[in-house]
Amino acid sequence: MLCTRRVFGRQLMIQSKTGKKQFRSSLWLKLDRSYWTGHPFRSSGRMDSNSKPSTPHPDGATQDPSYDGLSDRALKAFSVSPAFNDYLSRTKHNKYHPETNPQGVVAFGLAENKVAVDVLQPKLEAIAARKEDPKIYSYGDTVGETGFRHSLKRFLEHNFHPLQELDINQLIVTNGVTVLLENLAFALASPGEYIMIPKPYYYRLILDFVERPGVNILPVEQPLPSDTKDNRYALDVPALEAAYLQAVREGKVVRAIHITNPSNPTGDIYTAQELRDLLDFAHRYNLHVIANELYGLSTYDPQVDFTSILSLPQPDPGRVHFLWGFSKDFGLSGIRISAMYTRHPGLLRFSRQTGIYIRPTEMGQNRLKHLIDDTDYIDTQALPEVRRRMWARHQSVKQQIEACGGRVHPSPATIFRWLDLSSFLTTPDLEGERDLFDRLYKAGVHLMSGESLGHSLPGWFRMVAALEDFAHTEGMNRLVSVLNEIRRERQQQNKTASRSSRDDISGMNVF
Repeated sequence: MLCTRRVFGRQLMIQSKTGKKQFRSSLWLKLDRSYWTGHPFRSSGRMDSNSKPSTPHPDGATQDPSYDGLSDRALKAFSVSPAFNDYLSRTKHNKYHPETNPQGVVAFGLAENKVAVDVLQPKLEAIAARKEDPKIYSYGDTVGETGFRHSLKRFLEHNFHPLQELDINQLIVTNGVTVLLENLAFALASPGEYIMIPKPYYYRLILDFVERPGVNILPVEQPLPSDTKDNRYALDVPALEAAYLQAVREGKVVRAIHITNPSNPTGDIYTAQELRDLLDFAHRYNLHVIANELYGLSTYDPQVDFTSILSLPQPDPGRVHFLWGFSKDFGLSGIRISAMYTRHPGLLRFSRQTGIYIRPTEMGQNRLKHLIDDTDYIDTQALPEVRRRMWARHQSVKQQIEACGGRVHPSPATIFRWLDLSSFLTTPDLEGERDLFDRLYKAGVHLMSGESLGHSLPGWFRMVAALEDFAHTEGMNRLVSVLNEIRRERQQQNKTASRSSRDDISGMNVF
């Protein structure tokens, strides 16, 4: 049977070689799961550096009638969306709540920091109760309000320790890091060119760079923790350089490299030396460096330090672009305010010209200005309390998962726990990982699989450990229940196999 790309809500049309059509309710079929993988184009199979967008409507038979009248651009956007994105959407609209939706799914796959919201909400409500300047109801500057950028400059200098004083004229404020990434793809690379990303990676990069800008991603394998001296997902710059040179030999044009530090999904932190090596490598080949430090204030392990790229000497400062926002460290994803710091004059001009499409609200900037201007509150109350709660949550998850026979990577930062559940797979491969994902989702637990995040070993899952207490507790109970159920099944299978083996031996004639 051949799988077409025709999707109707939760149904996928299957057309056999004989022409007979039927529908399956699952987005994930045993006959061909390749479209579920982390590949940006469902019908193209495994993630590959040579991947090209699939034809939006290869023939009339597979074209959804509801798409009639849409442009090829729109149809191409549909083709880019990986199927795992649908699970996120379905979960978001069916979230567990003990009173209003007790049968809902626990959203361990959705990266929101509810722990930080719980800490900050009283302060933000007090700010909102103040009389506000009427100008917040008007259009503002396309790169952010001057007063807010001054406050944000001081905040970033205080927390990210830049080597040089920041210039507010080089600080661009937008309505989220997602649009910053897309805008950078538009500005730095032409359609068909490449941006490198170390593996494993933040899954939405597939969409942010590819969906509308048409820029390809070039994922690069990195050493596994077992291959490093400190049991960490390190940044292997020689591997990046080798991948870059190979891409050039193949005729590919690589324009930039994107890193997330601390890492989404692993929660590890790159060392200062690794970042220096990265900057030197990029300088040698005139590559832009997109340093996404969205979790830069979310280091919870007191024994580990975070180094911002702003704090290091930059051999080519015009090609280094720093990103940060309020959605993760502060949990304020709904307020939609983020920032980019860049010294590239052309990129600054492009950002100002296109800022009208991605500028944040005046109200949001005004309220966050009051928040970050209260340095004493941020330094002595808010961030320490968030870090304390998250570190306790991290330790609790580790204890519960390891008690079941799983393993938790010792990551020191971010809102994620990187789980090794490979011992619970039916088979030690991606099929086994998908089966476990299926089983967990049916039990009302949504995790992001390692496959969707570009991880090379099957059985790893990203868990958001920053949900509300009621959701986290219920989710852990469900997760542990499934894992313990699998352990009991294995034990029973082993007993049955052992009994069968003894019976075989006793039934043998011995001469």
